[in-house]
Amino acid sequence: DDDDDDDDQRGVIGMNNEQQRNSLVSALLFASKMHTNQHFHPSVNKSVAVDDEQKPTRTTNPDCKITLTRRRFSVHGAIPTEIDRAGIEVARWLSTGYSTFGRYEIPPSPIGTPLLGSKSSSFQDTVFKFAHRNDRNGSMTAKVKSEEEEENEKKLQALNDAHTEQNRIKSDVAHLSRLCASDKIVQKLRGIGDDWDWCIFDLYEEVGDCILLLTAHHIFEELALFDKFSIKKRKFQSFFSVIQRGYEHNPYHSSLHGADVLVNIYFWVKSSVEFRSYLSDLDMMIALISAACHDFQHPGLTQNFQINTNSDMALLYNGRSVLENMHCSETIRLLIQPSYQIFDRLKKSEFRYVRELMTDMILGTDMQIHADHVKKAEALIARYAKKAPSPLDKEQDTKHM
Repeated sequence: DDDDDDDDQRGVIGMNNEQQRNSLVSALLFASKMHTNQHFHPSVNKSVAVDDEQKPTRTTNPDCKITLTRRRFSVHGAIPTEIDRAGIEVARWLSTGYSTFGRYEIPPSPIGTPLLGSKSSSFQDTVFKFAHRNDRNGSMTAKVKSEEEEENEKKLQALNDAHTEQNRIKSDVAHLSRLCASDKIVQKLRGIGDDWDWCIFDLYEEVGDCILLLTAHHIFEELALFDKFSIKKRKFQSFFSVIQRGYEHNPYHSSLHGADVLVNIYFWVKSSVEFRSYLSDLDMMIALISAACHDFQHPGLTQNFQINTNSDMALLYNGRSVLENMHCSETIRLLIQPSYQIFDRLKKSEFRYVRELMTDMILGTDMQIHADHVKKAEALIARYAKKAPSPLDKEQDTKHM
């Protein structure tokens, strides 16, 4: 008996998926056919004498008993009928194909050639292709789609998302062009950087959610940063379009807030000669971009909320400057994509400096780190109030900041 089991398993392993499915369908259809014939078209029982008035009887033998022991069937009593044989075939497949020993393989069918040809393969695929067993809990589940189909759907979704994003960028760039051509908007932009009391809300009422892209483009034009760093305007506009749309419609942490901080940094760069003397052109550009992106993709929930609820973000950044780490990480992820590489003309070492300085600036917006910076600034003010600092002292103190 054990040798017979081994032969069955070797036959199973040698079959491909199509042969296995055909065998299963053959067994089930054979059982169904025999059941129909016996119940609706009963044949004559040869063991009983038949005359003109006697009705034919079914061939089912009630004395035939079938037992199942570990995937092995034994027949006791009289010879089994065709219905019994069909039942044995189906039960054999079910027990062997889905037992722990069978490991999901479908045994070969002794019935012979499959009743379904190649033309019915789609039906077989629909019914039996995706049945599988969950090893952990032993429950049967339906695998709706193959891994290949899921992968193709993901690729298609990514293409659709990229197409949608490109359409949004085109819409934002077209909107920017119309705003820059408006005399009214140009007149409102002239006060940026010159007057501390310049009100960004007046501009926001005119341009709406395009506020960040517009102010960033205007400031880079005024400081001639496009020419100094050979920045392609198309990439610049695409980058700030995505940043602008990445800001949620929060009451405070919105694209308006990002534009407001950007304008404030521009004011200090333009109005304070001493402040400007500490910065190189690259430092100034990094400061402006950091200001615009410092709350990128803010969810509208505080850091304490993220930590107390053990959110994925808090666990990812170990509860330290959770939001600021996310803002910085997502900004840099965007900057290294080919479509948004506004620093593509920089050397590798220079871009490393960009990343490090941007990280310091955005993480510095964490209120705890901000408080440390304020203490250092107050200490420097108290120190310089007693004695005027030399240029060397200024340089050293600035590095420690």
